[in-house]
Amino acid sequence: MNIKLLLPVLALSLTVASCSKEKTESTSMDTTVDSMALPAQDSAMTETMPMDSMQAVTPVNYVSNDGKTTFTLTPDTGNGTVVVKNETDGKTYNMKQEVSGSGEKYVDENGYYFIGHQGEFYFGKDGKDLVTGKMK
Repeated sequence: MNIKLLLPVLALSLTVASCSKEKTESTSMDTTVDSMALPAQDSAMTETMPMDSMQAVTPVNYVSNDGKTTFTLTPDTGNGTVVVKNETDGKTYNMKQEVSGSGEKYVDENGYYFIGHQGEFYFGKDGKDLVTGKMK
């Protein structure tokens, strides 16, 4: 999910590659400089990927305002999906991420949704909140 982290790393890599290329162009055009710059970009991207993969399996826990219901979200940022598990009753919901004006919104094919925003959550169905609460 963390494309926000990948973009600055990619921009920095391109800047470094551009600077290396400009120095070479002032003396002569050497194609080996371009090929040498590419591994730096690849290594920067490779270093970022494991962190994104680790974030993809880090569960996030929530508890209802009355303290009776807990949810665990296990995101898969590569697919833009989450598994929402109601730890109280054992039900799981496979949800896809939807565009949201603020925060994160996930919905499943049966109309259930989970919205997380500023440490709070809303779980419901067909536009009606069933459980609300906060991140643990």
